[in-house]
Amino acid sequence: MPADTHPFVNTRNHIHRLRNADLNGLLVLSVLLTTCGVSRTAAQLSLSQPAVSRVLERMRRQFDDALLVRSGNRMVLTPKGRQLLPLVEDFLQSAAQVVAPDAGTSPESFDREVSIGCSEYVQIRIAGLLPRLRQLAPGLQVNLLPMLPTEIVHDVLAAGQIDLMVGMMTDVLGLLRIEHLYSEPFVCLMKVPPGQMPPAGLSFNAFCQRPHLDVSPTGRRILGARIDSLARQQGGMRTVAATISSFVAAPHIVADTDMVCLVPQRIAQRLQCPPDVKIVDLLFTPPTLEIVMYWHNVTQADPVCRWLRQQFALALGEPSAGASGR
Repeated sequence: MPADTHPFVNTRNHIHRLRNADLNGLLVLSVLLTTCGVSRTAAQLSLSQPAVSRVLERMRRQFDDALLVRSGNRMVLTPKGRQLLPLVEDFLQSAAQVVAPDAGTSPESFDREVSIGCSEYVQIRIAGLLPRLRQLAPGLQVNLLPMLPTEIVHDVLAAGQIDLMVGMMTDVLGLLRIEHLYSEPFVCLMKVPPGQMPPAGLSFNAFCQRPHLDVSPTGRRILGARIDSLARQQGGMRTVAATISSFVAAPHIVADTDMVCLVPQRIAQRLQCPPDVKIVDLLFTPPTLEIVMYWHNVTQADPVCRWLRQQFALALGEPSAGASGR
Protein backbone atom coordinates (compact mmCIF):
# COMPACT_ATOMS: atom_id res chain seq x y z
CA MET A 1 0.00 0.00 0.00
CA PRO A 2 1.48 3.43 -0.92
CA ALA A 3 2.58 5.41 2.11
CA ASP A 4 0.40 8.41 1.15
CA THR A 5 -2.81 6.38 0.76
CA HIS A 6 -5.37 6.65 3.56
CA PRO A 7 -6.06 3.20 5.05
CA PHE A 8 -9.81 3.82 4.87
CA VAL A 9 -9.63 4.28 1.08
CA ASN A 10 -7.98 0.90 0.72
CA THR A 11 -10.87 -0.89 2.39
CA ARG A 12 -12.93 -1.93 -0.64
CA ASN A 13 -16.12 -2.48 1.31
CA HIS A 14 -15.99 1.04 2.72
CA ILE A 15 -15.36 2.55 -0.72
CA HIS A 16 -18.22 0.60 -2.26
CA ARG A 17 -20.66 1.52 0.51
CA LEU A 18 -19.81 5.23 0.46
CA ARG A 19 -19.93 5.53 -3.33
CA ASN A 20 -23.36 3.95 -3.34
CA ALA A 21 -24.67 5.73 -0.24
CA ASP A 22 -27.82 7.78 -0.77
CA LEU A 23 -27.04 10.79 1.46
CA ASN A 24 -30.25 12.60 0.57
CA GLY A 25 -32.12 9.40 1.32
CA LEU A 26 -30.43 9.19 4.73
CA LEU A 27 -31.62 12.71 5.54
CA VAL A 28 -35.19 11.74 4.67
CA LEU A 29 -34.79 8.50 6.61
CA SER A 30 -33.63 10.39 9.71
CA VAL A 31 -36.76 12.54 9.70
CA LEU A 32 -38.96 9.52 8.93
CA LEU A 33 -37.56 7.55 11.87
CA THR A 34 -37.99 10.57 14.14
CA THR A 35 -41.54 11.55 13.13
CA CYS A 36 -42.80 8.04 12.26
CA GLY A 37 -44.94 9.59 9.54
CA VAL A 38 -44.67 10.15 5.79
CA SER A 39 -46.89 13.25 5.79
CA ARG A 40 -45.00 14.92 8.65
CA THR A 41 -41.67 14.12 7.01
CA ALA A 42 -42.87 15.57 3.71
CA ALA A 43 -44.04 18.75 5.45
CA GLN A 44 -40.75 19.23 7.33
CA LEU A 45 -38.59 18.69 4.23
CA SER A 46 -40.89 20.47 1.75
CA LEU A 47 -41.26 17.29 -0.30
CA SER A 48 -44.29 15.54 -1.70
CA GLN A 49 -45.64 12.52 0.14
CA PRO A 50 -45.05 10.23 -2.91
CA ALA A 51 -41.40 11.36 -2.98
CA VAL A 52 -40.97 10.49 0.70
CA SER A 53 -42.69 7.14 0.15
CA ARG A 54 -40.28 6.34 -2.68
CA VAL A 55 -37.30 7.14 -0.46
CA LEU A 56 -38.73 4.89 2.26
CA GLU A 57 -39.04 2.02 -0.22
CA ARG A 58 -35.41 2.55 -1.33
CA MET A 59 -34.22 2.56 2.27
CA ARG A 60 -36.21 -0.59 3.01
CA ARG A 61 -34.49 -2.36 0.11
CA GLN A 62 -31.08 -1.01 1.12
CA PHE A 63 -31.39 -2.18 4.74
CA ASP A 64 -33.53 -5.25 3.97
CA ASP A 65 -36.00 -4.25 6.66
CA ALA A 66 -39.41 -2.56 6.86
CA LEU A 67 -37.97 0.10 9.23
CA LEU A 68 -41.48 1.50 9.89
CA VAL A 69 -44.58 -0.67 10.31
CA ARG A 70 -48.20 0.15 11.04
CA SER A 71 -49.51 -0.47 14.57
CA GLY A 72 -53.18 0.43 14.77
CA ASN A 73 -53.57 4.00 13.48
CA ARG A 74 -49.90 4.93 13.75
CA MET A 75 -46.47 3.89 12.51
CA VAL A 76 -43.80 2.49 14.82
CA LEU A 77 -40.11 1.69 14.37
CA THR A 78 -38.92 -1.86 13.88
CA PRO A 79 -35.93 -2.99 15.99
CA LYS A 80 -33.73 -2.24 12.97
CA GLY A 81 -35.28 1.22 12.71
CA ARG A 82 -34.55 1.92 16.38
CA GLN A 83 -30.97 0.72 15.87
CA LEU A 84 -30.45 2.93 12.82
CA LEU A 85 -31.94 6.16 14.22
CA PRO A 86 -28.99 7.29 16.40
CA LEU A 87 -26.46 6.04 13.83
CA VAL A 88 -28.04 7.97 10.97
CA GLU A 89 -28.41 11.11 13.10
CA ASP A 90 -24.78 10.95 14.26
CA PHE A 91 -23.65 10.47 10.63
CA LEU A 92 -25.65 13.47 9.43
CA GLN A 93 -24.47 15.64 12.32
CA SER A 94 -20.84 14.74 11.51
CA ALA A 95 -21.42 15.51 7.83
CA ALA A 96 -22.92 18.89 8.77
CA GLN A 97 -19.84 19.69 10.86
CA VAL A 98 -17.56 18.84 7.91
CA VAL A 99 -19.24 21.30 5.56
CA ALA A 100 -19.59 24.07 8.17
CA PRO A 101 -16.89 23.41 10.82
CA ASP A 102 -16.45 26.98 12.06
CA ALA A 103 -19.99 28.34 12.11
CA GLY A 104 -20.79 30.16 15.33
CA THR A 105 -18.71 28.16 17.81
CA SER A 106 -17.82 31.11 20.08
CA PRO A 107 -20.31 32.00 22.86
CA GLU A 108 -19.92 35.70 22.02
CA SER A 109 -21.27 34.96 18.52
CA PHE A 110 -24.36 33.01 19.64
CA ASP A 111 -27.52 34.77 18.51
CA ARG A 112 -30.60 32.62 19.07
CA GLU A 113 -33.08 31.29 21.60
CA VAL A 114 -32.63 28.05 23.52
CA SER A 115 -35.36 26.28 25.44
CA ILE A 116 -34.61 24.21 28.52
CA GLY A 117 -37.18 22.12 30.34
CA CYS A 118 -36.35 21.92 34.02
CA SER A 119 -38.04 21.24 37.31
CA GLU A 120 -38.73 23.88 39.91
CA TYR A 121 -35.93 22.70 42.19
CA VAL A 122 -33.44 22.88 39.30
CA GLN A 123 -34.57 26.42 38.49
CA ILE A 124 -33.95 27.39 42.10
CA ARG A 125 -30.50 25.77 41.99
CA ILE A 126 -29.39 27.53 38.80
CA ALA A 127 -30.35 31.07 39.81
CA GLY A 128 -26.68 32.02 39.76
CA LEU A 129 -26.07 30.44 36.34
CA LEU A 130 -28.30 32.78 34.34
CA PRO A 131 -26.18 35.92 34.96
CA ARG A 132 -23.10 33.95 33.92
CA LEU A 133 -24.77 32.83 30.67
CA ARG A 134 -25.76 36.44 30.01
CA GLN A 135 -22.20 37.60 30.57
CA LEU A 136 -20.54 34.94 28.41
CA ALA A 137 -23.17 34.77 25.64
CA PRO A 138 -25.08 38.09 25.57
CA GLY A 139 -26.90 37.16 22.35
CA LEU A 140 -28.32 33.97 23.80
CA GLN A 141 -31.92 34.07 25.05
CA VAL A 142 -32.52 31.30 27.58
CA ASN A 143 -36.09 30.13 28.12
CA LEU A 144 -36.70 27.91 31.16
CA LEU A 145 -39.83 25.82 30.68
CA PRO A 146 -41.69 23.38 32.95
CA MET A 147 -40.89 19.69 32.87
CA LEU A 148 -42.88 17.64 30.37
CA PRO A 149 -44.77 14.37 30.86
CA THR A 150 -42.32 11.54 30.26
CA GLU A 151 -44.35 10.01 27.44
CA ILE A 152 -43.82 13.05 25.15
CA VAL A 153 -40.26 14.05 26.14
CA HIS A 154 -38.56 12.09 23.35
CA ASP A 155 -40.77 13.50 20.57
CA VAL A 156 -40.45 17.09 21.81
CA LEU A 157 -36.65 16.85 22.01
CA ALA A 158 -36.44 15.11 18.63
CA ALA A 159 -38.52 17.87 17.04
CA GLY A 160 -36.20 20.55 18.45
CA GLN A 161 -38.99 22.23 20.40
CA ILE A 162 -36.84 21.93 23.53
CA ASP A 163 -33.04 21.75 23.39
CA LEU A 164 -32.29 20.26 26.81
CA MET A 165 -34.11 18.75 29.79
CA VAL A 166 -32.78 18.88 33.36
CA GLY A 167 -34.60 17.04 36.10
CA MET A 168 -35.20 13.83 38.01
CA MET A 169 -33.87 10.57 36.59
CA THR A 170 -36.62 8.26 35.34
CA ASP A 171 -36.64 4.88 33.64
CA VAL A 172 -37.91 6.03 30.23
CA LEU A 173 -34.83 7.84 28.91
CA GLY A 174 -33.24 4.93 27.05
CA LEU A 175 -33.30 6.56 23.58
CA LEU A 176 -31.84 9.86 24.79
CA ARG A 177 -28.34 10.95 25.73
CA ILE A 178 -28.01 11.34 29.50
CA GLU A 179 -25.50 12.94 31.84
CA HIS A 180 -25.72 12.61 35.60
CA LEU A 181 -25.32 15.94 37.39
CA TYR A 182 -25.75 15.36 41.12
CA SER A 183 -27.41 13.34 43.86
CA GLU A 184 -29.15 14.95 46.78
CA PRO A 185 -30.65 13.61 50.04
CA PHE A 186 -34.09 14.56 51.25
CA VAL A 187 -35.02 16.22 54.53
CA CYS A 188 -38.41 16.56 56.16
CA LEU A 189 -40.47 19.69 56.74
CA MET A 190 -42.75 19.52 59.76
CA LYS A 191 -44.60 21.91 62.02
CA VAL A 192 -43.19 22.33 65.54
CA PRO A 193 -45.47 24.32 67.88
CA PRO A 194 -43.91 27.37 69.60
CA GLY A 195 -42.02 26.45 72.74
CA GLN A 196 -41.31 22.87 71.62
CA MET A 197 -37.92 21.62 70.47
CA PRO A 198 -37.84 20.01 67.01
CA PRO A 199 -36.93 16.31 67.13
CA ALA A 200 -33.30 15.38 66.50
CA GLY A 201 -34.53 13.17 63.69
CA LEU A 202 -37.60 11.38 62.41
CA SER A 203 -37.71 7.58 62.56
CA PHE A 204 -39.32 5.56 59.81
CA ASN A 205 -42.28 4.61 62.00
CA ALA A 206 -42.86 8.19 63.09
CA PHE A 207 -42.56 9.29 59.48
CA CYS A 208 -45.22 6.79 58.33
CA GLN A 209 -47.61 7.70 61.15
CA ARG A 210 -47.92 11.33 60.03
CA PRO A 211 -50.11 12.41 57.09
CA HIS A 212 -48.00 13.37 54.10
CA LEU A 213 -47.82 16.27 51.68
CA ASP A 214 -46.23 15.08 48.43
CA VAL A 215 -44.65 17.41 45.87
CA SER A 216 -44.87 16.30 42.24
CA PRO A 217 -43.80 19.01 39.76
CA THR A 218 -44.97 16.99 36.74
CA GLY A 219 -47.98 15.37 38.39
CA ARG A 220 -46.51 11.89 37.81
CA ARG A 221 -45.73 11.21 41.50
CA ILE A 222 -42.36 9.64 40.64
CA LEU A 223 -40.83 10.39 44.04
CA GLY A 224 -44.04 9.52 45.89
CA ALA A 225 -44.14 6.11 44.23
CA ARG A 226 -40.56 5.42 45.33
CA ILE A 227 -41.34 6.38 48.92
CA ASP A 228 -44.43 4.15 48.87
CA SER A 229 -42.28 1.27 47.61
CA LEU A 230 -39.74 1.88 50.38
CA ALA A 231 -42.52 1.87 52.98
CA ARG A 232 -43.89 -1.43 51.71
CA GLN A 233 -40.42 -3.02 51.75
CA GLN A 234 -40.09 -2.13 55.43
CA GLY A 235 -43.59 -3.30 56.29
CA GLY A 236 -45.07 0.16 56.60
CA MET A 237 -47.63 2.29 54.83
CA ARG A 238 -48.03 6.03 54.63
CA THR A 239 -51.08 8.22 54.07
CA VAL A 240 -50.78 10.92 51.40
CA ALA A 241 -53.21 13.64 52.42
CA ALA A 242 -52.44 16.00 49.51
CA THR A 243 -50.19 16.40 46.47
CA ILE A 244 -48.98 19.77 45.12
CA SER A 245 -46.70 20.79 42.26
CA SER A 246 -44.52 23.41 44.01
CA PHE A 247 -41.81 23.07 46.63
CA VAL A 248 -42.09 26.80 47.32
CA ALA A 249 -45.66 26.34 48.56
CA ALA A 250 -44.84 23.32 50.74
CA PRO A 251 -43.69 25.03 53.99
CA HIS A 252 -46.72 27.31 54.03
CA ILE A 253 -49.09 24.35 53.74
CA VAL A 254 -47.17 22.40 56.37
CA ALA A 255 -47.44 25.43 58.70
CA ASP A 256 -51.24 25.12 58.76
CA THR A 257 -51.50 21.32 59.05
CA ASP A 258 -50.01 18.30 60.80
CA MET A 259 -48.58 16.99 57.51
CA VAL A 260 -44.91 16.28 56.85
CA CYS A 261 -43.23 16.85 53.51
CA LEU A 262 -40.01 15.53 51.93
CA VAL A 263 -37.93 18.23 50.24
CA PRO A 264 -34.46 18.08 48.63
CA GLN A 265 -31.94 19.22 51.23
CA ARG A 266 -30.45 22.17 49.34
CA ILE A 267 -33.89 23.38 48.26
CA ALA A 268 -35.12 23.21 51.87
CA GLN A 269 -32.26 25.46 52.93
CA ARG A 270 -33.40 28.12 50.43
CA LEU A 271 -37.12 28.02 51.21
CA GLN A 272 -38.76 30.82 53.15
CA CYS A 273 -40.25 28.78 55.99
CA PRO A 274 -42.70 30.18 58.56
CA PRO A 275 -41.19 30.30 62.10
CA ASP A 276 -42.92 27.12 63.29
CA VAL A 277 -41.88 24.99 60.27
CA LYS A 278 -38.58 23.21 60.88
CA ILE A 279 -36.22 21.15 58.75
CA VAL A 280 -35.79 17.73 60.36
CA ASP A 281 -33.30 15.05 59.36
CA LEU A 282 -34.52 11.54 58.63
CA LEU A 283 -33.23 8.59 60.69
CA PHE A 284 -33.66 6.27 57.70
CA THR A 285 -32.49 6.36 54.10
CA PRO A 286 -35.16 7.60 51.69
CA PRO A 287 -34.80 7.43 47.89
CA THR A 288 -32.11 9.81 46.67
CA LEU A 289 -32.93 12.62 44.28
CA GLU A 290 -30.91 11.95 41.11
CA ILE A 291 -30.72 14.95 38.80
CA VAL A 292 -29.66 14.41 35.19
CA MET A 293 -29.70 16.35 31.96
CA TYR A 294 -30.83 14.63 28.81
CA TRP A 295 -31.07 15.55 25.15
CA HIS A 296 -31.70 14.07 21.73
CA ASN A 297 -29.08 13.24 19.12
CA VAL A 298 -30.39 16.09 16.96
CA THR A 299 -28.64 18.57 19.29
CA GLN A 300 -25.62 16.42 20.16
CA ALA A 301 -23.18 18.25 17.86
CA ASP A 302 -24.86 21.67 17.91
CA PRO A 303 -22.19 24.11 19.22
CA VAL A 304 -24.68 26.22 21.19
CA CYS A 305 -26.29 23.21 22.87
CA ARG A 306 -22.91 21.59 23.53
CA TRP A 307 -21.66 24.76 25.25
CA LEU A 308 -24.90 25.06 27.20
CA ARG A 309 -24.57 21.49 28.51
CA GLN A 310 -21.04 22.26 29.61
CA GLN A 311 -22.24 25.28 31.57
CA PHE A 312 -24.95 23.27 33.31
CA ALA A 313 -22.45 20.56 34.18
CA LEU A 314 -20.10 23.16 35.67
CA ALA A 315 -22.88 24.80 37.66
CA LEU A 316 -24.65 21.69 38.93
CA GLY A 317 -22.38 18.72 38.38
CA GLU A 318 -20.47 16.77 40.97
CA PRO A 319 -16.73 16.08 40.43
CA SER A 320 -17.52 12.41 39.78
CA ALA A 321 -20.44 13.06 37.42
CA GLY A 322 -20.20 10.95 34.28
CA ALA A 323 -21.44 11.65 30.78
CA SER A 324 -22.82 9.61 27.93
CA GLY A 325 -21.51 12.16 25.45
CA ARG A 326 -21.65 15.89 26.19
